[in-house]
Amino acid sequence: LALTGSSEVLTWTGKYSDVWDLTEKNWTNSVGEEVAFVDNSDALFDDNALCFSVRFTNNAVHAGHVVFDTAGIYSLTNNGSRQYLYSATSIRKRGNGQLNAFPQSSVLIYSLTEGIFVDEGTATFTGQQSLTYLRQRPDIVFFAGTNATLHFATRNIFNADMTETVTTPVVIKNGTFKASDINGHLKVGPIALDNSTFDFSVSIS
Repeated sequence: LALTGSSEVLTWTGKYSDVWDLTEKNWTNSVGEEVAFVDNSDALFDDNALCFSVRFTNNAVHAGHVVFDTAGIYSLTNNGSRQYLYSATSIRKRGNGQLNAFPQSSVLIYSLTEGIFVDEGTATFTGQQSLTYLRQRPDIVFFAGTNATLHFATRNIFNADMTETVTTPVVIKNGTFKASDINGHLKVGPIALDNSTFDFSVSIS
């Protein structure tokens, strides 16, 4: 698997725990050594892992490209406030499996340089405020490709009220953009659908 960029690619094993931090040796490097994650490295999550649950705990993590290449189901979560992916170049979903991202508390992804790209399979983002700090980023993009699905499953995922302008664009090409459990309104930037489906379900309370 080729990841663009000059950072070292570290591959998740989840051998010792489900924790993504800078201490646990839940990763292997390019020569197969067990290592702890090093800030600004590229991160690869594939089907060879022993644990498909990934959790942020005590400290924020900085990464390069983060790729979930799987036919299985990965989960990405945290324990509490200020336990998140503080910065990354991008998050990319490959393979026909699923990525389920849901914070137990507050923000899960703080800053991205390029955006979130769902090339294959499904990526679902849940949890109020989980993508709060991405709402005013016209320079990044949320993307879903052929037969892929990008799913926002919470009303206040960006923690934006009805009067606030959200400028982060959503681009769907031959795939599906799904929004559910949003209590009647969705707050995202401009949405571009190219031969694609917008699956919008509303719950009224």
